[in-house]
Amino acid sequence: MKKIAFLLLLVMAAACSGDDDKGSTGVSGNNKYSYLGKEYALSEAEYYIVGDDVYFFFTDFGNGNYESTVQLIFAWTMLADIGGSYTAHPDRDIQTYDPQTNFWTGGINYKGSDGADSVQGGNIKIELSDNNTKVDITFTVTTDTGDKATGHYSGPISERE
Repeated sequence: MKKIAFLLLLVMAAACSGDDDKGSTGVSGNNKYSYLGKEYALSEAEYYIVGDDVYFFFTDFGNGNYESTVQLIFAWTMLADIGGSYTAHPDRDIQTYDPQTNFWTGGINYKGSDGADSVQGGNIKIELSDNNTKVDITFTVTTDTGDKATGHYSGPISERE
């Protein structure tokens, strides 16, 4: 009887091992980011222009997931000029900030309305195409907490209203 119970337990453990999230939210596909050991889906993208700054938002709001957003901000530039590789430069007001090679800051919100961790370092590769209606971005950034977020999104982008 003990052998049967052990075998049954072994079969159940093997069957349930596929259910383990291994620190993931079960995100499939390439449009996602990883932060603090979890993966979050990115299903849509928006940009918002404020003066000489361009804000990018990558979310999964369309699927009802309001707890995670990646925001990346480019200072002193125009949307049409964005494309290529960029390095974080969290002080936009000093003479060494170059809008052709730097992005300013951003935020990683994985807590819903409880706030975001500020982007302080890292690299972005971004390309806009089809009259700024498609974007392909890959990023590895470090937050003010010292944690790293990595992600990718490729798909449609629209202007935030």
